[in-house]
Amino acid sequence: MHGRGGTGGPGDQVVRVEHGERGPHDDHRVAAGGEGLGQGDRAALALWRGGVYGGLDVPSLASYAAALEEQRTIAAEEYFALSIAAGDGSGVIPRLFRHVGEHPLRERGVALLMSALHDEGRTHDAHAVYARLVHRLGEELAVGPGREVRRTLDPILDGASPAPGTRVDALSDTGMGTRS
Repeated sequence: MHGRGGTGGPGDQVVRVEHGERGPHDDHRVAAGGEGLGQGDRAALALWRGGVYGGLDVPSLASYAAALEEQRTIAAEEYFALSIAAGDGSGVIPRLFRHVGEHPLRERGVALLMSALHDEGRTHDAHAVYARLVHRLGEELAVGPGREVRRTLDPILDGASPAPGTRVDALSDTGMGTRS
């Protein structure tokens, strides 16, 4: 990405993407295709500010805006997963805390944060993140955590990490946040 500049009204963002590069709206392809995320992808995710159509109340665009928000969230979680799998869990922990704060019931984000914390020797913090999720799910939805969070907790309780090959597959599974 080579730059950005506004051409429309206040708050408009335009990102120029050269041929062969990915733009901020291509992150869903990365998440779905399993390609590795690089500097350009990190920059694309960092460009996102506020909600889709920030402040506009246009009912006909609501479902489209929700779909774009979901794609961005999935792309961010995929970025976190690939960063952790590449050994950079400590680099994404602050952003994962923020992500989980914004999406406290998204189990994939919680599982990724637990994994990153455990990998950095912060097992107590990983347990605390799990306990907060269990409490919130019980209070708000009267359910327990799903299979993916429980599967992430097991090696933490055993004091071990999953095998590297299994870990990459599990962490980059875009269905990780679904209930089972």
